[in-house]
Amino acid sequence: MRRGRAQYTKRYSLMCRFDGFRWLLSALGLFGVELRKRDLLECIKHGRQAVALCLLGAMFAFSHPVKAHHTDEYKEAKRAKQAAQKAALKQEVRKSANKSAPSLASVSAVVVDFSDKKILHTKHSDLVMPIASITKVMTAIVTLDAGLPLNALLDVAPMQQKTNKNTYTRLRQKSKAKRGDLIRLALMSSENLAAALLGQTHPGGLTQFVLEMNKKAKALGMKDTQFVDSTGLSTGNVSTADDLVKLLRHAMKYPKIREYSTTRSHYTEFSKPKYTLRHANTNALVANKHWDIELSKTGYLNEAGRCLVMVTEIDGSHIGMVLLDSFGKRSPIGDAGRIRRWLKTGNGGQVAAAAARYKRDKLAQIQKGR
Repeated sequence: MRRGRAQYTKRYSLMCRFDGFRWLLSALGLFGVELRKRDLLECIKHGRQAVALCLLGAMFAFSHPVKAHHTDEYKEAKRAKQAAQKAALKQEVRKSANKSAPSLASVSAVVVDFSDKKILHTKHSDLVMPIASITKVMTAIVTLDAGLPLNALLDVAPMQQKTNKNTYTRLRQKSKAKRGDLIRLALMSSENLAAALLGQTHPGGLTQFVLEMNKKAKALGMKDTQFVDSTGLSTGNVSTADDLVKLLRHAMKYPKIREYSTTRSHYTEFSKPKYTLRHANTNALVANKHWDIELSKTGYLNEAGRCLVMVTEIDGSHIGMVLLDSFGKRSPIGDAGRIRRWLKTGNGGQVAAAAARYKRDKLAQIQKGR
């Protein structure tokens, strides 16, 4: 501190040798008009009373306005500079990341930046494979497009679809639930009976509903996609990661789908008989405070493996992820984490040996079947 004061005094001693007005202008430029009492004392000490009077006038003139470095213009310029630096850094990270690739457990994957419609990473994205409960995203789209009242009460009836899959449900037969609640349960909790009821109660029944699903897929340009039910329980519901990017982009246009699919937990009220059930989201990242999930849907069948499609915000960009067929319940979440780290740092991470072996065997099986 003493050394700083000595240097300060020395600087003033040198500056006070110049002409008064030149000294004043230098002081104003040096301190950004942050004039202090000790400026006057230094001038008086060195016999510069006239300059002191000038500084006193400057202090009075600048005493009311906000200091220069606190003006709105300065703050705006500073924010713009920081934003530009952040954008430049992100571009550098993206460039370095593109030179490598994230290590993913999923057999097929696509990472896309919806903000600028740029594909960031693809892996076997043209493989046609079962998509399990990812099907329910299209189920929600067709239901909402029909414009049916979301508050309408629907009867909980047995599933018309015949399947050998596990269709356990906590929904009680012959009770009633709102259509909007059934859409929410189908998306957030992957409730199969809820998705089945949406198809069965559609005008024209389940057959017409499936026709509408395939019609919508064709309209979206999903050329390698086929739907056979509203639940995803059948392996006949197939698509590619490339096609699901188109579905994901379109689903983002529906506020209800974004809201329902990212609900952490929900209490659904049923009537006749009256009871309440709590359901939780099947994507654990929705409840993670470090993630900003904008849309989400999980899926699983033995034949489809673990699947996940979601949109999340990363460094101001809306990043879409399609992850199909991975080994282990948390593998898609692990892949999402590795993708985010890759986008932020360029580090693609590593997958567990069992997951890597599963991916290798599954790819060999697919190639053999072609």
